Amino acid sequence: DFITINNKKISLLKMNIDEFNKYKKINNLVFNNSLDYDTIPFNRVFRTRKSGDVFTLPKRNVTKSLKKYFIELKIPQEKRDEIILFASGSDIMWAEGIGVSKKYRVSENTKTVLVLEFQK
Repeated sequence: DFITINNKKISLLKMNIDEFNKYKKINNLVFNNSLDYDTIPFNRVFRTRKSGDVFTLPKRNVTKSLKKYFIELKIPQEKRDEIILFASGSDIMWAEGIGVSKKYRVSENTKTVLVLEFQK
Protein backbone atom coordinates (compact mmCIF):
# COMPACT_ATOMS: atom_id res chain seq x y z
CA ASP A 1 0.00 0.00 0.00
CA PHE A 2 1.04 3.62 -0.42
CA ILE A 3 -0.27 7.10 0.25
CA THR A 4 0.47 10.42 -1.44
CA ILE A 5 0.69 13.61 0.59
CA ASN A 6 2.15 16.97 -0.52
CA ASN A 7 3.16 15.31 -3.82
CA LYS A 8 5.26 12.79 -1.89
CA LYS A 9 4.52 9.10 -2.26
CA ILE A 10 5.08 6.93 0.84
CA SER A 11 4.84 3.16 0.72
CA LEU A 12 3.64 1.32 3.82
CA LEU A 13 5.21 -2.11 4.33
CA LYS A 14 3.86 -4.29 7.13
CA MET A 15 6.02 -7.31 8.01
CA ASN A 16 6.77 -9.66 10.87
CA ILE A 17 9.95 -9.18 12.87
CA ASP A 18 11.83 -11.99 11.06
CA GLU A 19 11.11 -10.45 7.65
CA PHE A 20 12.12 -7.05 9.05
CA ASN A 21 15.45 -8.35 10.38
CA LYS A 22 16.32 -9.71 6.92
CA TYR A 23 15.07 -6.51 5.24
CA LYS A 24 17.11 -4.15 7.44
CA LYS A 25 20.31 -5.99 6.52
CA ILE A 26 19.68 -5.00 2.89
CA ASN A 27 18.61 -1.42 3.68
CA ASN A 28 20.29 -0.01 6.80
CA LEU A 29 18.40 3.31 6.55
CA VAL A 30 15.14 1.51 7.22
CA PHE A 31 15.37 1.57 11.03
CA ASN A 32 14.64 5.33 11.30
CA ASN A 33 11.43 4.77 9.35
CA SER A 34 10.23 1.63 11.14
CA LEU A 35 7.54 1.56 13.81
CA ASP A 36 6.36 -1.15 16.18
CA TYR A 37 3.03 -1.81 14.45
CA ASP A 38 1.28 -3.04 17.61
CA THR A 39 1.89 0.29 19.42
CA ILE A 40 0.27 2.42 16.69
CA PRO A 41 -3.14 3.79 17.77
CA PHE A 42 -6.18 3.42 15.50
CA ASN A 43 -6.69 7.20 15.15
CA ARG A 44 -3.56 7.72 13.06
CA VAL A 45 -3.09 10.08 10.14
CA PHE A 46 -0.42 11.43 7.82
CA ARG A 47 -0.39 15.22 7.94
CA THR A 48 1.75 18.30 8.36
CA ARG A 49 2.39 20.06 11.66
CA LYS A 50 -0.21 21.63 13.93
CA SER A 51 0.06 23.74 17.05
CA GLY A 52 0.53 21.55 20.13
CA ASP A 53 2.33 18.67 18.38
CA VAL A 54 4.78 16.78 20.60
CA PHE A 55 7.60 14.34 19.82
CA THR A 56 9.56 11.98 22.08
CA LEU A 57 13.21 12.20 21.11
CA PRO A 58 14.58 8.90 19.78
CA LYS A 59 17.82 8.83 21.77
CA ARG A 60 16.45 10.31 25.00
CA ASN A 61 13.28 9.85 26.99
CA VAL A 62 12.35 13.52 26.62
CA THR A 63 9.09 14.71 25.08
CA LYS A 64 9.23 18.19 23.51
CA SER A 65 6.99 20.34 21.41
CA LEU A 66 7.65 19.70 17.74
CA LYS A 67 8.26 23.43 17.33
CA LYS A 68 11.12 23.35 19.89
CA TYR A 69 12.54 20.24 18.28
CA PHE A 70 12.49 21.85 14.80
CA ILE A 71 14.31 24.89 16.25
CA GLU A 72 16.91 22.61 17.90
CA LEU A 73 17.48 20.81 14.61
CA LYS A 74 17.78 24.18 12.83
CA ILE A 75 15.07 23.29 10.30
CA PRO A 76 14.28 26.49 8.37
CA GLN A 77 10.86 27.92 9.19
CA GLU A 78 9.74 27.80 5.54
CA LYS A 79 10.47 24.03 5.41
CA ARG A 80 8.60 23.09 8.62
CA ASP A 81 5.13 23.10 7.03
CA GLU A 82 6.32 20.70 4.30
CA ILE A 83 7.52 17.94 6.65
CA ILE A 84 5.23 14.90 6.62
CA LEU A 85 4.19 13.57 10.02
CA PHE A 86 2.54 10.31 11.09
CA ALA A 87 0.47 11.26 14.11
CA SER A 88 -2.19 10.25 16.57
CA GLY A 89 -3.78 13.46 17.82
CA SER A 90 -0.90 15.74 18.86
CA ASP A 91 1.44 12.77 19.47
CA ILE A 92 3.92 12.52 16.57
CA MET A 93 4.91 8.90 15.92
CA TRP A 94 7.20 9.63 12.95
CA ALA A 95 8.53 12.75 11.24
CA GLU A 96 9.99 12.84 7.73
CA GLY A 97 13.76 13.22 7.82
CA ILE A 98 13.84 12.91 11.62
CA GLY A 99 12.59 9.42 12.32
CA VAL A 100 10.42 7.55 14.78
CA SER A 101 9.41 8.74 18.24
CA LYS A 102 11.00 6.70 21.02
CA LYS A 103 7.54 5.46 22.10
CA TYR A 104 6.93 3.76 18.73
CA ARG A 105 10.42 2.42 17.94
CA VAL A 106 11.05 -1.19 17.08
CA SER A 107 12.28 -2.98 20.24
CA GLU A 108 13.12 -6.50 21.39
CA ASN A 109 9.39 -6.96 22.14
CA THR A 110 8.25 -6.02 18.62
CA LYS A 111 6.35 -8.71 16.69
CA THR A 112 5.10 -6.72 13.68
CA VAL A 113 6.79 -3.75 11.98
CA LEU A 114 5.45 -0.95 9.78
CA VAL A 115 8.14 0.45 7.47
CA LEU A 116 7.56 3.84 5.79
CA GLU A 117 9.49 4.41 2.58
CA PHE A 118 9.52 7.42 0.27
CA GLN A 119 9.13 6.52 -3.41
CA LYS A 120 11.11 8.55 -5.92
